[in-house]
Amino acid sequence: ATQKIFLKHRITPSTLNFYTNQITGTFTAGEIVTGGTSNATAIVVESSSTTPLKVRRTKDGQGNVNAVASSLFSQTETVTGSSSGATGVVSSSSGATITIGDVDNQYI
Repeated sequence: ATQKIFLKHRITPSTLNFYTNQITGTFTAGEIVTGGTSNATAIVVESSSTTPLKVRRTKDGQGNVNAVASSLFSQTETVTGSSSGATGVVSSSSGATITIGDVDNQYI
């Protein structure tokens, strides 16, 4: 006999960390954010003016989909929202500038 077992797991987006006192404006859900130094990009998952910013579809500066955190956003670079104009300065005080979530890790 076969028994179905379902595991509960909350699907997590990638999160981009900013210095809390260096965010201006509100990032808008669906907009593309771009790193001023690395040219890395990501799409904002939900509108926010706080850190960490929830994102998906991270790409490195050459436009390659890349789940390797070290090749994405650089510490202390300014990230700008394409439609909102919101900005934030990337921090790695929590250990990494970006934490790759389930979607970008291709777990789903």
